[in-house]
Formats: sequence, C-alpha cells, structure tokens
Amino acid sequence: MNDWDMRSIAELTSVESSWPHVLDLLSTSPFQYEVVPAPQAQREASLHDLQVTVHSVMGALVWNCGLIAIDHGWVRLLGAGLGSIDGLHVEKLADVNTAREFEGIVAAQDVMGGLFVVHGGGLEADAGEVVYWAPDTLDWSRLRMGHADLVAFLLSDRLSVFYGDLRWDGWEASVGELTFDQGISAYPFPWTEEGRKAGVTRRAVPMSELVAFTFDAAMQLSS
Repeated sequence: MNDWDMRSIAELTSVESSWPHVLDLLSTSPFQYEVVPAPQAQREASLHDLQVTVHSVMGALVWNCGLIAIDHGWVRLLGAGLGSIDGLHVEKLADVNTAREFEGIVAAQDVMGGLFVVHGGGLEADAGEVVYWAPDTLDWSRLRMGHADLVAFLLSDRLSVFYGDLRWDGWEASVGELTFDQGISAYPFPWTEEGRKAGVTRRAVPMSELVAFTFDAAMQLSS
C-alpha cells in the first residue's frame, strides 16, 4: 500500500467501535484479567500501520490498549503492544516442517511460547483464519476461527480445556510472578515424552528467547 493510499487516524476511528463488545466479553469472562494501557503515540502508530478501523475487534484492541492479560497472565491478547512487546502487526513467519514462509499477524501469545496468528497466506489455511504454534507439538494447527472469534474463545471457559495438558499444579502462582515480556521455559521440553510427566523444571525467560528457541528446536528436529 502506497503512503497516499493510507487512511488517517481520523478515518480509522470515525466509525462505531467494537470496544464495547470487547468489554462485554471481559465482563462475562470466568477468568481474572488485566487491561494494560499503551501510550497514545504507540496506539496511533499501530493503528495507522495496520490500516484497520476500530469497528473491527482488532482495531478496537489496538486503539484502546497495549494488551490484555488473561487468566493470571497465561495468555496475552495483543493490542498496540507495550515497551519491548510488539503489538498487532504483519510479520513474516515460517512453517519449519515444510520450510514454507507465510505472512500473519501475531494476535496473542501464551507463557509457554505458543502463538496465535491471523494467517495472511502461505499455509494450508484460509486467509484471516487463526493458526496456533503449539509449544508441545512444535507445529502449526488450524483453529478454524477468525480474530474476533479468537478473542471470544480466549475469554471463555474453553481456554482451560485448550491448555489442560500444558498446565501443572500451582501454575497460577508461577505465571502471576512473570512480567508481560516473560514466558516459562520447561525442561524436559514440553514436546518430549518426559516433559509430560512429573519432575519438570520451570523458569522464567524472556518471551522472545522462548519463542525463538521453540522454532530453532523444530528446525533441528525436522532436519
């Protein structure tokens, strides 16, 4: 898109916002949550770069918050981002098992290094469909939902079922001690048989390092 085709902040925010819908989802969520603000300059830059209006749930999140921490911070639903945490933006990603590159928008991340990505094209998934990078399988899976449905899903009781195999006794306290730019590294690794048993050691690490490590591990295992 050329610079002269870009819509202004005034245009992107002149429509009815979906933020009240997000607030309704939050009010009925069974989970503890925290709406983390972002500076106005960062919200304006993120919305302008994405070129989505606030009528979309994606645009409403970017315009109204940096991120939303859900269920003791287990999942971080991204808005404009905060500090070193990138907000919603188009990113080049890869399916390490096929060496296929694709574009997507990272919409949320979890403390184990999992990523929820709005697929833009390149995978065997529909454009706009959310795919999930799973830290216990080191693979992408189709969730067969769009971004708005993902937000509703992450704020519903279905979240606990989705993460049942990755959680441990006392995870709430461990996760609650993290900063929003941290995740949890587990050893033995979650994708191994040993990592599904008792005796796993866990520690806080930068989220960027955790995600990069899972992709590197997948590349090594697939080579």
